[in-house]
Amino acid sequence: MKKIIALVLTAVMLVALAVSASAIQDHADGKTTNFWRDDKTNVAHSFDTLFVDGVSQMDLKWATDGSAAKVVTDNPLTVGQNVNEKVAFRGWAGMNQTNHAGVTVAEVGYYTNDNPASYKQSGNLIDAEDAVKAAGGEYRFENLEISVAGLTAPTLFTIVVKGSDGNLYPFGEFSVNGDFTEAPADEEPAAEQPATVKAALSVSAEKLYELFTTSSGVNTLEAELKDGYVAFTCGGDDPFFGFAEPLNPGVDAKYAVVKYKLTSEGERTIDFYLKIAEPHAREAVETDGEWHFVVVDLTVPFPDNMDTLWDGTVARLDPLSGNGIAGTEIDIASIDFFTSEADANAFADGTAQAEQPSQPTNPKTADAAVIAIAAVAVIALAGVVVAKKVK
Repeated sequence: MKKIIALVLTAVMLVALAVSASAIQDHADGKTTNFWRDDKTNVAHSFDTLFVDGVSQMDLKWATDGSAAKVVTDNPLTVGQNVNEKVAFRGWAGMNQTNHAGVTVAEVGYYTNDNPASYKQSGNLIDAEDAVKAAGGEYRFENLEISVAGLTAPTLFTIVVKGSDGNLYPFGEFSVNGDFTEAPADEEPAAEQPATVKAALSVSAEKLYELFTTSSGVNTLEAELKDGYVAFTCGGDDPFFGFAEPLNPGVDAKYAVVKYKLTSEGERTIDFYLKIAEPHAREAVETDGEWHFVVVDLTVPFPDNMDTLWDGTVARLDPLSGNGIAGTEIDIASIDFFTSEADANAFADGTAQAEQPSQPTNPKTADAAVIAIAAVAVIALAGVVVAKKVK
């Protein structure tokens, strides 16, 4: 019976996809209050339900469930008339693997007035059911929320997937307060925020995996390279690894930004060791199973009475520490190093993007001090057991 239900749901999803694809059109005569949708070349998707100030399209008596894009087209949104604070969508999305093989959905969000630099993460992603996956979806977004509070001029909102490759893929667009023509002079997007920030060193998931080594006993740590991130699994309660080559972002690049995801209980931290043993720096991490960024100041010692002796290199990473962590998995997508705390925070909170975020960059180990650290790492991890997996 379950198989029959799954097949029926899959068929319904595919039919819905075909119907919605046939209805897609460009904005006619600049009428941007119409909801434009892409032609599925980049992102398979569905907009199921519209919420206006938290009230669904059904409760508003605008439509039954489904076809939220059509509901927006049929009910042009104007702040102060039929919306005040926010617009939200429920639906699902997935990257087209025919055109973008290996690229997956990392985030769902939006940008304003045709300006990708104004991108904001918005959607709450949850795993999609089998029928949605069969139709090309990877995740549902239960609450893709767009703030419209205080807007008076026509404003264009472009809904996008941020792929695991860091690129933005638009798949929906509409305007509020009438048809959008150009950005008003007094609403230039984030003038005081840099559109891009420069990372001194960016370490992608692929590079992080390449530099991974592991040890046995309570320090056991395994790594599995997945789609856009490394899954680290703790085999003991004090897992760590020394980089095959120490990371060398430079003495000025003291702010490390880690993109991670962790489902756990209790207090957990990520620790960067400047040498194989002490000293090190640490920062607490979230445990709710969602993707987050954490900023670690590598010059702040732990314990706080220890001199960090920061010299611009990182020899060891404890991707997870805390009590009773054996068997726990933490996923890390990237590590980026910045010379400016403001740049690190802007990158972490999504108000700026790195010029080349999380690209494989070979760390430099030219000076004698760094080479000496590498030698110490080899000695300290003499019993290394390679435990890499590739999925």
